[in-house]
Amino acid sequence: MCVEFIEMGTIETCFIGLLQKTITVIGAQYAWFLTEKTEDNQTLIGLEIGLLKSSYYPTYNPLFFWREKNSTTEKQMQILALEALQALQMIYGFTIVDFNYHKILFQQKLTKTILSIATDALNFSKKMVDTWNAEKEQKYQYFLSEFYNISKWL
Repeated sequence: MCVEFIEMGTIETCFIGLLQKTITVIGAQYAWFLTEKTEDNQTLIGLEIGLLKSSYYPTYNPLFFWREKNSTTEKQMQILALEALQALQMIYGFTIVDFNYHKILFQQKLTKTILSIATDALNFSKKMVDTWNAEKEQKYQYFLSEFYNISKWL
């Protein structure tokens, strides 16, 4: 039998790709990155998004996001895309769902189910015990209260 171990790493999210998809979904006119020099010769990198006038965005003014270019252009573009996504989420009220979100929901549902089974088993055990005394009742109440405390977090 052969077992292969895969070392897990972190994969960064590409906010530019998410922004491109979002721009398409919301029907924006355009989105582009640009650079500009200030009067004191500093280079700025920007992102301009042309949104259509709608009930969500009642103006024809484009959205602008600017950052001082002080690191790699790719990193600055990713940061600008993230800022734009956050602003668009506030304007349009959408949520970006990812694997972690689904994983958390699944874990929460699984935990609720396990907690329900544990509570049922605890209640069943009380019915099955012939001799019930104060010590057993104290333990029973302790576990019941712990299950309740856990359920409040779900």
